[in-house]
Amino acid sequence: MLPIFRSVNHKSNSLFDRLSGILYLFFETLSQHKNANPELIKKLFVCCFFLMTQTVATSQWINEIHYDNVSTDMNECIEIVGPAGTDMSCYSIVLYNGNTSSSYDTDALSGLIPDEGCGYGAISICYSTNGIQNGAPDGIVLYNTCTASVVQFLSYEGSFTATSGVANGMSSTDVGVSESSSTAVGSSMQLIGIGSNYGAFTWESVGNTASMGTLNTGQTISPCGSNTITTVAVSTPPFTVDCTAPSTDAGSVTFTSTGTYNAGNEYTVQLSDASGSFSSPINVGLLASTANSGLINFTIPSAISTGTGYLIRIISSDPFTIGSSSSSFSITQNTPCLPTLPNNGLIINEWSNGPSGNQEYYEFVVAGECGTLIDIQGYILDDNNATFTNPADYDATASGIAPGHFRFTYDPQWASIPVGSLIVVYNAQEPNSSLPADDPNDSNNDSLYVLPHTSSLFERCTSYPASSSPDSVYAPCAYSVAPISGWNPLSLRNGGDAIQVRNPDGSYYHGVSYGGSEMTGGPDNLKLFTGSGVGTCGWFTDGDFFDISNWSYGAVAANQTPGLPNNAANLTWLLSMRDITGISCPFVVLPVELSHFEGKKIDLINVLYWETLSEKNSDYFKVERSTNGIEWTEVGKVAAAGSSESTKYYSIVDDRMNAVINYYRLHQFDMNGESVLYKNYVAIDNTIETELHLVKIINVLGQEIEESTPGIQIHVFDNGTNRKYFMP
Repeated sequence: MLPIFRSVNHKSNSLFDRLSGILYLFFETLSQHKNANPELIKKLFVCCFFLMTQTVATSQWINEIHYDNVSTDMNECIEIVGPAGTDMSCYSIVLYNGNTSSSYDTDALSGLIPDEGCGYGAISICYSTNGIQNGAPDGIVLYNTCTASVVQFLSYEGSFTATSGVANGMSSTDVGVSESSSTAVGSSMQLIGIGSNYGAFTWESVGNTASMGTLNTGQTISPCGSNTITTVAVSTPPFTVDCTAPSTDAGSVTFTSTGTYNAGNEYTVQLSDASGSFSSPINVGLLASTANSGLINFTIPSAISTGTGYLIRIISSDPFTIGSSSSSFSITQNTPCLPTLPNNGLIINEWSNGPSGNQEYYEFVVAGECGTLIDIQGYILDDNNATFTNPADYDATASGIAPGHFRFTYDPQWASIPVGSLIVVYNAQEPNSSLPADDPNDSNNDSLYVLPHTSSLFERCTSYPASSSPDSVYAPCAYSVAPISGWNPLSLRNGGDAIQVRNPDGSYYHGVSYGGSEMTGGPDNLKLFTGSGVGTCGWFTDGDFFDISNWSYGAVAANQTPGLPNNAANLTWLLSMRDITGISCPFVVLPVELSHFEGKKIDLINVLYWETLSEKNSDYFKVERSTNGIEWTEVGKVAAAGSSESTKYYSIVDDRMNAVINYYRLHQFDMNGESVLYKNYVAIDNTIETELHLVKIINVLGQEIEESTPGIQIHVFDNGTNRKYFMP
């Protein structure tokens, strides 16, 4: 036997895996020849295997790097791109010191690569401050632990030959670009161009905004399977809209496509957000066609925010194909609409990771109808609970998920807090030196409450919520009261975490996040930055707190302001909330106060039900269903009560659900046409459990073999899946 491969049990079906299997079988057969020289065959195998790893266009590659910037190095990350669905648990990143030619750090990767277009996507790994050395030269190895092979060995600021570790004896490939102590914070070295493998792209380092965890702005995956869509021209930007008028703006886009499209195919025009991200695209135009070219008219919605980085792309429905992105263009919002609150609650205004250790704090604003008193009893404070985690990374602390949370007690004090008040909660075990003096009761009437987490005005739960997509579920908990020790439920993970507020029933209210590819922006797509949060704080300015463009982040030393307005605009915003006349209130509290939205499976149907505590000019409710949290189908509409100050009960039956996990959301519409989409989703598992049955066992050539046959085996099951094993 050739002692090259070890046991393999993963789902990859890459060209590399197939070729390595064939190579193994060839040399295994050759070694059985009676005149075979085992040592010579072994050396020849290793040589061929090494050449194959260098010449085959690798399925995964290093796509983006940031290691140096002005002042203290921060947000140092490495991005890897590959086919969607690739299980990265077989891979690790090994950092090399070019001066010693040896490795100085190894980090295992995890999770599945998402599909960001044309079957490819990106994940990233981020390091603490000054975690990646600054070169002259230094190197990065992408290593496959399952095949014990080097996928890539890149370096920056020169090349070198490794003398130890996984790349021992190999020479690095210099990417040809570099960063320095004058490189701007928030930038990176990136691959740009068009193609579907590493060699098709070119490294660039000037003026690129870091996009760790997503395909680069100047990067297009092509060809996109057997079908491709190319965006040709968008007419005619810039666009102007007005939310209060309201008025939209119209445009058109031309495209070409390749491949065959089936009858009933629809080309859909999608609009990105202001940063160019299609993580939550807006459908703005539609064309039913099977042709390979066309023009599609679209409409820019009236509520779109001002921005200069918008993109257009076109997708098709049959077959599903994601097209290339257009050039960026600008949209101007003349008069933004006031942001809406689903109900009274707490909005995050600022958070800090502290200058060192765990000198962390959270700052909240009491939100509700301006000039009134709000009941915040029972509101939950938490860090990440998996709601801000990619489902593939639901593995406890990998994304900052810590057991437990805090909540405001049912002390009478919390039943009547003035709107616009600031509440600062800090780690009593390591107080931040910038904190104001404790004032848990606003004794001087300056609209500021300052409390350590050990205050008797908080309660602590120590259990995990149930991690599920798109929102985790909080079960009833036995709360502990003061004295409470341990900041852990709110402690911020350096590599990535979230800060969030939940309603007393556990449903989501508001939250922000930061970190690597394992972190999402949560229900409101409020991921402030990609990378480490060491020595970093984040803050809100004014306007719509659900709009990421109104949020900023930076180094703690120059930016944290616990208990104070974040800037002049934030001061104006806070004062407008404290105006007892409510004339200049910066947001609108929705007229329907939802108590809860739930659902259950009963025999062959799903029943969704909800209740409201009060309603004002409400017209109807719409319930929608999804199997992926992205595409939604209407289940039905239910007439609302109009205006009411008493509890109203509603329900609807869904008998057309899919035999998977079905997600439901509730959309409420007013008589004046305004609407709100509630954040708390309902998940009902309608999966039909089936037992897997082994159909056959084949080798890498597709030939059926016995279970005792040595070598690489592929077990094929009756549901169409397969698993790979190695039999010694």
